[in-house]
Amino acid sequence: MFSSLQPTKKYFLIMFLISCMLLAIFTLVIYQQSRINRSSHDWVVHSYEVLRMARMAMVDASDLANNEQDYIVTGRASYLPFYNAALDSINRHLDELSKLIRDNQEQQKNLTLLIDKIEHLKQVCASQLNSFRIGSVNFYTLKAGIASTKQATIEVRAAFDTFSHGEDALLNERTDIASNEQKNYLWTLIMGAVLGFGALIIGNIIILSLVAKNTRAEEKLYKNEKLFALILNGLNDGIWDYDIPANAITWSPSYSTIMGYNPEELGADHNEFLDYIHPEDLPNVFEVMKEFLEKKNSRYHSVFRIRHKDGRWIWVMSRGIGIEDAEGKIVRLIGTHTDITDQKQREEELKYFIRENERQRTELGDAKEKAEMANQAKSDFLAMMSHEIRTPMNAVIGLSGLLLETRLDSKQQEMAETLGANADILLKLVDDLLDLSRVESGQIELDFRPFTWGGVFRVLHALFDNQAATKGLQLSMANNVGKETFMGDPIRIQQILANLIGNALKFTSHGSVTVKAEREKTATSDGMRVTVTDTGVGIPPGKLPVIFEKFVQADQAISRRFGGSGLGLSIAKSLAQMMGGDITVSSQLGEGSVFTFVLPLQLGTPQKPVAVKDTISPSNLASQGTVLVVEDYAANVMVATLILESLGYTVDVATSGSEAIRKIQDRPAPYAAILMDVQMQDMDGLEATRRIRVLEQEKGFRHYIIGVTAHALAGDRDKCLEAGMDDYMSKPIHMDRLAQKLNQPAHAA
Repeated sequence: MFSSLQPTKKYFLIMFLISCMLLAIFTLVIYQQSRINRSSHDWVVHSYEVLRMARMAMVDASDLANNEQDYIVTGRASYLPFYNAALDSINRHLDELSKLIRDNQEQQKNLTLLIDKIEHLKQVCASQLNSFRIGSVNFYTLKAGIASTKQATIEVRAAFDTFSHGEDALLNERTDIASNEQKNYLWTLIMGAVLGFGALIIGNIIILSLVAKNTRAEEKLYKNEKLFALILNGLNDGIWDYDIPANAITWSPSYSTIMGYNPEELGADHNEFLDYIHPEDLPNVFEVMKEFLEKKNSRYHSVFRIRHKDGRWIWVMSRGIGIEDAEGKIVRLIGTHTDITDQKQREEELKYFIRENERQRTELGDAKEKAEMANQAKSDFLAMMSHEIRTPMNAVIGLSGLLLETRLDSKQQEMAETLGANADILLKLVDDLLDLSRVESGQIELDFRPFTWGGVFRVLHALFDNQAATKGLQLSMANNVGKETFMGDPIRIQQILANLIGNALKFTSHGSVTVKAEREKTATSDGMRVTVTDTGVGIPPGKLPVIFEKFVQADQAISRRFGGSGLGLSIAKSLAQMMGGDITVSSQLGEGSVFTFVLPLQLGTPQKPVAVKDTISPSNLASQGTVLVVEDYAANVMVATLILESLGYTVDVATSGSEAIRKIQDRPAPYAAILMDVQMQDMDGLEATRRIRVLEQEKGFRHYIIGVTAHALAGDRDKCLEAGMDDYMSKPIHMDRLAQKLNQPAHAA
């Protein structure tokens, strides 16, 4: 039997060898096929990984845009950490994506486009955040910024779709290859079964091994699919798939969540879905769908309202792409729905804020216009009142002054002095009211120039010396800064100190008034401190906090005794503050007061003194020439004539601007000077001056014209000089001031 089995053994050996050879060949074929199969599956898994990473980058881009918009609209800093996290995450995912497709040139182009769009989105977001941080955002730039971010996000979505389509195509191709390789693999197994039971066993062992590997690959693929599903559910978008021929629609779980329903509560009938859309939005939804199906638009995009389960309406943005059949007809539509209710609410709030802003701007403009009209009306009224009061006051003060120059008995002297003093009081009240108006309307212009405190004190001493002597008071002025030159407005400084000294003399019956100027240096400034100390009646403690307010006086009984309007201290303090300084007061009732004027000043350059011709006085009555007085108010003509004659001039009179022009036309030589009233009935002094200047070019000589006005408002001097006048003075006309004007260096030359 052994011998009978020998051939079998040989055969078995041969078969075994053949089987081994075949097994070796089969094993080699199986091994090679398994490598191809594994490679095909690896490429499929690779495509899923690419798609997953791309969608993660898209999620990051959406988070970046949403958190940037939420921050600039609400101003809440709590959105910034999420913004920065999305920024870091998107860079990480893009780097991973670049590594995954480094061998695919076509996808690298698509990825480059996606990266460019994402970089553009990041730049738009960063620009909006920077504008918001530096406060250059208003309602218009905010609206434009939101539109820019929205447009950049749309561009990113389009680039993502392009990239995804490319990778989907690769995935389909690789899936087909993997499927074919799977078929080849199975065919190889069948062929292996034919080669023998042994080869089949060995082949099965190999198959089991390969199946195990395939199972692991499928598990990995399943996990990737689960991850992809989780990513979709984590987005704020609902996924939908509309089968047009079947009129059926399917939803992702997140879509039903947007509407407040469970997934099983939403039916698959598309007509049923239309019932959820707001009736007012249905026509537009149909129109957009029609245009897309007719291929008038490359992408489906529609915004409408759908009814939530709780009955409220929510805004959604629907976007999708079409799938065509072999004939090129769109038979399927796949897309997303995004809940934009919050965005719509912010847009409505923004529109409301814009409307409110426009309304407030309109109201502010109307209020500004009314305020300007009221201010102009006040200025016009003050100008008129100044003219109406100063015009007769010029006659009263001028004639009372001239009357005092004549020989009077004691009673007449007292009456004339009383008349002049009360006229001065009335004029001071008018000046205070005008100064108050200038301060409140901001029309006071400071004239900074070099000056010395010695010069200021000389003017003040000359102004108040006689008044102090008349009351038997000692007026002393201590200049502790010497001859140093400072930059400031000496006229306004004199006005402030004149008010303080005048008050001190008025409220002091015996004792002294002391004025002291000294340098004051602090940690932040270098200036002057001037104190005015008196031994007068003092100020009650309860009145000190309000002593600088308008129309406030320390005591009504004292006010009736000493007079005054209560405006002087308020104007003085306002002027001091305009120059960067201040005035404070300390006082003891019955013992006196100390007013302190602090003023920051810079050192200036000394100016050379200008030689001025001696002022004409009544003791020097040599003929000075003829002065033309242009004035339509008879009393003022008389005052000017008497003053000029007292100064040694002869007088010619014109009662209007036209008459003055006729007199100059007929005169072969110029007048010594012209006193030109600014406001007259026929032709005002400004127009008359302009015509005289033109006429003088024909005559070959030039007059010295002094403008005279009863307005005394800010800008009057500039108007006179712009019209061609040489100088300007306000009424009432004082003899000394007029003499000084007539003897200015330019005129004297």
